[in-house]
Amino acid sequence: MINPHLLEKEIVILGTGERGRRAFYYLLNEKVKIKYFADRNKEIIGTHIIGHEVIYEDELIGKDYNVIIASEYWEDIKERLEKKGIDNLFVWNYEKANTENVYI
Repeated sequence: MINPHLLEKEIVILGTGERGRRAFYYLLNEKVKIKYFADRNKEIIGTHIIGHEVIYEDELIGKDYNVIIASEYWEDIKERLEKKGIDNLFVWNYEKANTENVYI
């Protein structure tokens, strides 16, 4: 089940690895559109993953996106983003997504 607040704004998936891709395909299956992928690895900024541009995570500062953190390091990432003033954060719960398809 998708958190209904997630659908109130454009969505960015933070994380370009396996978890980010799994989140993308789950959302695609649910007919949810993704605006961007985001990461802090400067080597992949400007590239495309599954047809979506990868932006630097700092580009989220001051923007009104809902950000799905799709990483096993979500606690550290969430804390880092909050310190930068980035809010509207959701965590892709990978373990539950495999069985219950939920966001927290």
